[in-house]
Amino acid sequence: MPNDAPLTLKADQLQRFRAKIEIAVVREEFGECWIWTGSVTEKGYGKFYVGTTPDGRKVTRLAHRVSFEHYKQQVIRPGYIVDHECSHKGCVRPDHLTQVSNVRNLMLAAERRPWSRRNQYYKE
Repeated sequence: MPNDAPLTLKADQLQRFRAKIEIAVVREEFGECWIWTGSVTEKGYGKFYVGTTPDGRKVTRLAHRVSFEHYKQQVIRPGYIVDHECSHKGCVRPDHLTQVSNVRNLMLAAERRPWSRRNQYYKE
């Protein structure tokens, strides 16, 4: 995947991507999140198969990064993170995603996290 152009999904890829999204309100102030229902990493981030390399290796990318590049048509700069403004790592809604430096991402996470990581997305 070239770094000088954002990832743009083809029609069949976009259809597969959208089929793995469920709309839900996680935090009222952000409205609807697009929650990823497909495969996830061990850390809980969505992952999406985008194709194969010329030598036949499968290429899988983080779903929120795919969403950011496809819908916003912006390349993710080296050393930058796609931050979830809604604080839900399963959200792939482009309106909730922004590109920030790693240091800024850590600062934002500390500001936003009044709850423990263990029960971040569940209410008791």
